[in-house]
Amino acid sequence: MTTELQHSSGLHPDLQKLYDRSCVWDCELLFEEHDDTTDHATKHNLCKHQANGFEYMFPDQYRGLEAKERLVMELKLAALKAGFCLVTNKYQSRKSLPATKQRNPNRVRALAIHFKCDHGTVHRQEASKSKEQSTQPLKNTSAKRPLSRDQVCPFGLTIYMIREDSVVDAGRWFLAKRQEKNRDNCARHSGHIQIAPDLLPKHVRTMSKEEKKLAKQCSQLRFTATSTAALLNLRNALGLAHTPEQVHYLLTQARVTELELAPSATNADKLVKSFSNRTDVCWAMMTFDPQAGVLLESTVKDRKNQLKLDRNSEENARFRLLHNQNRLSSSQKLLLIFLFATVEEMRLLQMHPESISCDVTFGTENTKKQLFTLAACDGNNKAFNCGRAYIPNGQAWVFWHCFRYCLKVFWGESITNRVSLMCTDGCVQEYQAFINNTGDGETFPNAVHTLCHFHTATLSFNNNVSLPPGTAPEAMQRAIDVVRWFVKSWFFEVENCEEYIHSRSSLIAWLERGGGSVLEPHTVNSIKTWITTHLRPLEKMWLNFERLYLCTMDLRTTSISESLHASMKSGHDGVRAGMDTANSANTIVEKSSRVLKERQRQNAREQSRTVKWSQMPTAAHLTEYCLKVAKKEWKSSTSLIVVHAKIDPGEWWVFKEHEPSGGVSAPPDYTRLRCVKLVHEEFLWCSCGLPSRMKYPCRHIYAVTKQVSMCMFGVRWHSQFQHYYGRTGQEEWTEVFDTMMADEFARKHSEGECVCVDGMEFLSQQPESWLSIEDGSNEMVIQAKHLHDLTWVQKRVVVKGLPLPEIRRTEEAGPNATNGSYATNCEEQESISVEQESIFEVECHIPDTIRDLQLSQQNAIASRREQRNAGYAQRVEKFRAILNLAEGRGAWNERIDAHLEEMFVGLTNDIASEKENQKRSSEFAFPETGRSNKRVEKRKKSAGEF
Repeated sequence: MTTELQHSSGLHPDLQKLYDRSCVWDCELLFEEHDDTTDHATKHNLCKHQANGFEYMFPDQYRGLEAKERLVMELKLAALKAGFCLVTNKYQSRKSLPATKQRNPNRVRALAIHFKCDHGTVHRQEASKSKEQSTQPLKNTSAKRPLSRDQVCPFGLTIYMIREDSVVDAGRWFLAKRQEKNRDNCARHSGHIQIAPDLLPKHVRTMSKEEKKLAKQCSQLRFTATSTAALLNLRNALGLAHTPEQVHYLLTQARVTELELAPSATNADKLVKSFSNRTDVCWAMMTFDPQAGVLLESTVKDRKNQLKLDRNSEENARFRLLHNQNRLSSSQKLLLIFLFATVEEMRLLQMHPESISCDVTFGTENTKKQLFTLAACDGNNKAFNCGRAYIPNGQAWVFWHCFRYCLKVFWGESITNRVSLMCTDGCVQEYQAFINNTGDGETFPNAVHTLCHFHTATLSFNNNVSLPPGTAPEAMQRAIDVVRWFVKSWFFEVENCEEYIHSRSSLIAWLERGGGSVLEPHTVNSIKTWITTHLRPLEKMWLNFERLYLCTMDLRTTSISESLHASMKSGHDGVRAGMDTANSANTIVEKSSRVLKERQRQNAREQSRTVKWSQMPTAAHLTEYCLKVAKKEWKSSTSLIVVHAKIDPGEWWVFKEHEPSGGVSAPPDYTRLRCVKLVHEEFLWCSCGLPSRMKYPCRHIYAVTKQVSMCMFGVRWHSQFQHYYGRTGQEEWTEVFDTMMADEFARKHSEGECVCVDGMEFLSQQPESWLSIEDGSNEMVIQAKHLHDLTWVQKRVVVKGLPLPEIRRTEEAGPNATNGSYATNCEEQESISVEQESIFEVECHIPDTIRDLQLSQQNAIASRREQRNAGYAQRVEKFRAILNLAEGRGAWNERIDAHLEEMFVGLTNDIASEKENQKRSSEFAFPETGRSNKRVEKRKKSAGEF
């Protein structure tokens, strides 16, 4: 099978029309002629002069060869303002100019410069390549210029200079006339789109002397490249009205001082006032007013309102107590939660709301408030913040109000209904508040929760497993790494309950046999206790197969949140712990805006790229990240074997040619049979779960279809979607994409409506080499070379590698026992050799796990709470027995009695606090705002308690 794609464009019809129309457009090349006496600038449309057959003479200030570079730069800047890049194509001196151009001896041309659009020439391959070599490069490179002449942009112009010793117009520059047959399309561009000036790349040669001088001064002051570039962009020559004094640091300081607040204004006053004057930021805040109660105010477009929360009198009394503790007057409001995000971040969230990561960071402002952040990934798999909230502390009531009310108003139901996954660390207050707001009728009806692998497994292992002091021997370190690999496979690799039980039993058996000879007994017991007490009680919140068919974007850690925290605090323009709250929030917003602006430029450049390493037509419409993944999956599909069942023409079995195990593998290596099903004649579903999670086809679907189309990819992977959606002036594109997203969200994922293949012809084009099953029988018609695969191809999973307890054939397996079904009995069976393999049966069906997983997670929390309360009760009884035993003794043990009494009182207080946390939010306690919860900080650092 060839690795080249058989394909069709497959774009949405309305989207195809918009794309074709946007690639043909007319420009206005406006050249500004300044009057030194009046400081007035007159704009001349050079394209219009060419269309009228006139030769435009440039102003007298552009005279002679010394003005050549300045004139060229002015023309290139005019082209940038018009939405494209102008490049110099050719220079012609007097000797090379044709004789027909030198008809007037008194007006001789000395130099001519030809310009073209940057898409006006064909891309040339490297000269070192021979003609016999393929024209398709192997590297993942792209070019702005087209690869064929039919895609070349026809725009061009020519300027020339008269010799300085000529009698007429000596040293003057002119715009050459167009031939009469070419005058109708003087301003016409084709083959590429028009891009906004601030999104086009600006060459370093277009910098003026003043800008270069400023850049040098910034470097002398040890400004970073990011800060210097931001300052130069504010003062560029693209028509942005900014003064030379608008340095980033002075901007943030001036923004606060210009608020005209009273000297007694609080940080909350400065924060609200500074954001009220900004149009590039959306924000919402929850406040308490002694007269009005709890208020939730939002400035988000289409959701600007002031909502009064219906809270009972008891909770209002608690808020009033908190209001009095902060020594506020009756006219002042208590700011509880302040949530904000930029307009661009809200646009990205509207496009990519499927999986969210949340975390809390510290050290962002000087009142020790915590910053609660939510992050997601865009179509190029790059992280962005979709919400930040200044919260008073890390208690459960704060997160409950964030998930229950603030995000529902700030994001809107159109976003919260599409959230599929929320990833948190090991903080109970965070994930318990979220899980209590999932399910029918709640804020997140279609979302489930997952715990971060790093916090749940890595940090928890380090803090709860007793390892020998000092540096462990090499053999012991390898054994510890084996344990870590086993646990990591449960988070990332196991795909069903049978595999998980098999892998977990294999680890325990290895610890009791092979691992026990290397690890010390107390270390083995510590590992087994850690698995039992820390992992298994909450396994519904981290097991990989529980979320195998949910749209999670394979989010299993909070690394995107952690990376955004590091970026927020790093660099010269990062946030600092000594900043006040208003300055900190504005600094965060400014830095985020600069990063997202650069991504906008990258998305704009993707619209004009020509991919040289792939000839698939979908390459021009997929994001760079998705294109690389699609190419990898397609290449992997060429080594797969497909079995087509004639009994069910809409079902295929896909597997890789079986290879016997060649050595030790820890954890066990699973070779699986994949099932691809045709659902409702329009969709394909695969048992690997990748299309369900990522919204693009897997290698098994490629092996079945033998082709690729844009209809197979989710709208989040369209490159036009990244550039056009939600932009001002692109309402038509936005409307089409909204329709596509609505259709995609309306699919019945529980029935397998995953990858759309509507209109693709592949059922009638099955290759003769495909395998099939005879009607009415269970025997395969299979080629001789595949007879080795008959032992496992019928819905089996092959386990190979690590020496494991024997997997024996059982008669109790029922009718499936005759097909090779095996069962596991780890306690009674002896270990087998490395080369031997085991096979067990796994049912292949399309699961509906959202509601079941939501319920199981809520039950896990309740079960964990009951276990904790039972542990508290046992400890209370032990302490009470010790206190009773100490009664009546002499004065020498009064200290011991007092210490035990203090511990007993603290334990009973913990029980009372735990019982209050079991109730709804109306019963939560409210601490003082502005104080960090040290117990929560310590727990987040250790991640040992769940």
